[in-house]
Amino acid sequence: MSNMRDIARLAGVSLGTVSKALHDDPKIAVATREKVKAVARELDYDLSFRSFARSTDGRLIGYLTHPSFGQAALDVLRGAMAQARQSKYGLVVMEAPISPIWIVESMRHLVEQGISGMIMAHGFDRLSRKVITNFVHSRGVHIVQVLHKIFPQPLDTICRNEHEYARAAADHLFSFGHRRVLGLELFEPMTWQRAFRSRGMEIAIMPTRARHIEPLRQACTDILHSDAPPTAIITSYVEDAYRLYNMLRFEGLAVPEDISIMNVGYYSGNDIYPEITAIDMNTREMGRQGVCLLDERIQSGIPPQDITDYRNIVLPAILFPRSSTGPAKKVDDP
Repeated sequence: MSNMRDIARLAGVSLGTVSKALHDDPKIAVATREKVKAVARELDYDLSFRSFARSTDGRLIGYLTHPSFGQAALDVLRGAMAQARQSKYGLVVMEAPISPIWIVESMRHLVEQGISGMIMAHGFDRLSRKVITNFVHSRGVHIVQVLHKIFPQPLDTICRNEHEYARAAADHLFSFGHRRVLGLELFEPMTWQRAFRSRGMEIAIMPTRARHIEPLRQACTDILHSDAPPTAIITSYVEDAYRLYNMLRFEGLAVPEDISIMNVGYYSGNDIYPEITAIDMNTREMGRQGVCLLDERIQSGIPPQDITDYRNIVLPAILFPRSSTGPAKKVDDP
């Protein structure tokens, strides 16, 4: 099947010029438009979906997320909303559970709203290439996935930087003398283990089964009764960090004197107690840059299926040290 790159090559123009010429953009000379259309006709190039994409005027962006992403997804949404207002886009938000049927129906609803771009802030990784390419891309809708890089097919991404999060956490805890650490539901466990081993530290990673409360209680039990308990805990959800803080205090353990707690993923600011040390994923910046990237793709006029220079934007990890982390408790402490 021919594509816009074939037309651009044969017509001797850029991809952007091809798209604008096929949409009768008055900024493109009449002779160039006619030349591009003639080449398109020779190649039997299908223009049916482009009328749909053009009818929206590129002023709507969809945002699809999952309820369990909680504060992180909400923060991405805040960044996306701020940039959408600045770039004069409307934002249509859908929340879908982990179900192929619901996700596809949510995508269908967003597409029917006339969106030209979609931010995927979802954790479901078993959608087929057909859903993304044939259903969304073929309707002229660009996609940027944020938070988690989950789809196997090439897509623009602005996602977690697990290597940098693990490095920053290990450096911070190492500076306080911590050597045994417990991680709760950390993504890419091997990345975390390599980062901690490189500093002579141990990290045990415990899944929390979709943030159920029982694994948190089990973590507290392990800390209380282990012969070699961890001196620090790292969580992936700020809600878990607060729950764990209260559980440990209820059991008579002081934070950070007996055990330190830090969170990876969301920085709650200075107005929430207890103060939790955090590695901020820059979630608002993810949302802001997601809209900027979609705007760039939409304005280029190049259809999604003709894009090959997919971006993988990696944001830096930012450490906010707070009062929940401190020097590791010595073994001989009473």
